[in-house]
Amino acid sequence: MTETTSLATDLELLRGTSIASLVRSKIEDEIISGLRRGGDHVTEQELTSKFRISRGPVREALRALEGQGLLEQKKNKGWFVKVLDQYEVECVFEMRAILDNGLAALLMSKNATRSWEEGLKNLKRQVADMDKAIQANDTGHYAQHNQAFHDTLLGMAGNDHLARTYRNLMGQLASHVVNSLTIGNAMKSSNAEHVEMINAISDGDEKRLRQIFTSHRVETLNRMTHVSNRSAATGKAN
Repeated sequence: MTETTSLATDLELLRGTSIASLVRSKIEDEIISGLRRGGDHVTEQELTSKFRISRGPVREALRALEGQGLLEQKKNKGWFVKVLDQYEVECVFEMRAILDNGLAALLMSKNATRSWEEGLKNLKRQVADMDKAIQANDTGHYAQHNQAFHDTLLGMAGNDHLARTYRNLMGQLASHVVNSLTIGNAMKSSNAEHVEMINAISDGDEKRLRQIFTSHRVETLNRMTHVSNRSAATGKAN
């Protein structure tokens, strides 16, 4: 199925949703999944050709993504996937800490429902998919399944506003996450924490889940900081 066909299908399924919103959503997914990396150039010409639409909806989508902090416009150069500096990364993680506490509470309040049980099955499937990516040493696919794992957690919590805010934060960190997965046993360590999350959710242990969320968040930030420092040192050496 081509991207154009996919967009047409979305238009059939989501009547009343603007074309600009659909384009924004697709670009957002590409950034969050790591298909578009920090610093990548995003051109109007590429998008109008890809989706076979006029420049108007494309420009509207790009401006919306700028408002979300996912893109930035550089004078006389165009649109680029935004790269956060260290201070901005730390600010995002501070926000994520607040949201994680709310997420843990919501997950515990929704347990034992059919959708919750189905969510647990999906989480386990995604962990298995991440294990396959680890075996293949494929950081790109790991990042995509990692995002799917966290999307499932958000879906189980059942709060659309929380999910939207959380996904936006994850999107801003997407490029940093992919780069951080190249360090040592980062993917293996990360997925082990995913398993612990599933166990805590299954046991209804909110306190333990909060602790795992904290550990997961801190380890991810530490890896990102390591990559940032290494890149800075390399830049100075050159």
